[in-house]
Amino acid sequence: MVLWRDGPESADHRHHVEWTVDEDILWGRNTQAAALAEPGLWQERDHVVLRGRLALHDDDVATLEVCGAHVMFDVAAPLPEGSDGAWVEIRVETDSVALCSFEI
Repeated sequence: MVLWRDGPESADHRHHVEWTVDEDILWGRNTQAAALAEPGLWQERDHVVLRGRLALHDDDVATLEVCGAHVMFDVAAPLPEGSDGAWVEIRVETDSVALCSFEI
């Protein structure tokens, strides 16, 4: 379960959402190579696990593509060679994840 940043009256409708994750990528700690090359999203106890394709950008920023959504992360330490485009799993604490709705 993650934080819904909009009013409770809107929570039971369909939305386009923006993911906000307040946790950096730390390879070997909260980020690792994925065993499966397919997107995934699930909860494990007090963590949310996102599995997707990693894209590295300038200024220590990366995005994770999960089912067509792009979730932005800061990169706290250098990533292994070959990480760009790799399938990875990122585990973050549930209280570091929030969803905000928006209209297209």
